[in-house]
Amino acid sequence: MIIEINKDNYEAIVQQNEKPVLLDFYATWCGPCNAFFPTIEKLAEEFYDTAIIAKVCLDEEFKFNQDIGIQFGVISIPSVVILNKGEIVGTKMTGIKSKEEYRSILSKLL
Repeated sequence: MIIEINKDNYEAIVQQNEKPVLLDFYATWCGPCNAFFPTIEKLAEEFYDTAIIAKVCLDEEFKFNQDIGIQFGVISIPSVVILNKGEIVGTKMTGIKSKEEYRSILSKLL
């Protein structure tokens, strides 16, 4: 299951979660973001019980989410940040990467 991050669940899902968290920053109007969505869906299916796969919509009406994007230094989308116990693991990944790259990182955290 993919979790949509918002101001009500951000703290519990992203900052206080014991599981690794993959955050996919996207916008609904972004073609590459939409092309990347099937990869995110597959990761969510594969890691459904061991990691959190979440999306952060940066569309204009989501001011809180835009602030999250700024906090994580997102300047282009799609961007992915992986966290472990609230701390960023590795570097932010921009653009479309393979499922295997994300799987490798998440697997090492488990």
